Amino acid sequence: MSVGSSVVVAFSEVATLGLVFLAVQVLSAPVGQSFNWASTRLQGWWPAAAAWLNGVPPMAQFLGLLGLALLVQALISLASFLNQVCIGYFSARCKALVTARIHSQVLQLSFPCASGYKVGDLTDYAAQGPEAIRIQVE
Repeated sequence: MSVGSSVVVAFSEVATLGLVFLAVQVLSAPVGQSFNWASTRLQGWWPAAAAWLNGVPPMAQFLGLLGLALLVQALISLASFLNQVCIGYFSARCKALVTARIHSQVLQLSFPCASGYKVGDLTDYAAQGPEAIRIQVE
């Protein structure tokens, strides 16, 4: 899920740049002329949309492209949120598993081995492990 949402973010960033670039092209068309959509790749992918867009007023084209770019940015935010949730969930699971593993290892130490540590050192070592794992995962 994390990889998928990262891919969505990457492609959405490219789409946003493309939409803003098209909006600037529509806005920079000479006065009295509209942007020629037949000269874009949209003509090859979806000829009906290119023909329809040629009939739309330039200001409506510009505002539509900016609105679409805004929707793509909302998709980026949603995918980033999902990515952070997945990472947080994975980190919490790792932390629980590592904490249990560290505690079981510490409790398996014999008395002579455990008494070789200063008071509180084993507790500090056990507490540092899960946090180090969380930092590495994030």
